[in-house]
Amino acid sequence: MPRLYLLVVMEMFSCLIDHRVAQGGFSFHPKCKELNVIHVIFADDLFLLSAAKLQDVQILKTILEDFGRMSGLKPNLLKSEILFASEGALPLKYLGISLISTRLRISDCQGVIDSMKKKVQG
Repeated sequence: MPRLYLLVVMEMFSCLIDHRVAQGGFSFHPKCKELNVIHVIFADDLFLLSAAKLQDVQILKTILEDFGRMSGLKPNLLKSEILFASEGALPLKYLGISLISTRLRISDCQGVIDSMKKKVQG
């Protein structure tokens, strides 16, 4: 998919989220409320953040379904994960680096460092 098209489509997705949240009934993740962060997009990866309440998950599900109908894009459920407070498996790997709730250490990035060394040496 061309980059410009992806950018426009993901901007549409952001607008869908903003519009639905403005209607009320959505609870931010406690650590994201002050910044009003609901989603983070990097290339074709998407993080959705909310309180761990059924209503919030249903709102996000509806947004994803609406987006899918409009754009033809749908999440790959085989590559998707959902984590709730005190559940799921952290650290979760993203782009080869562990996502953890504390500060990253060199050992958390060792796999990526080793991979880069092999590519540079090869």
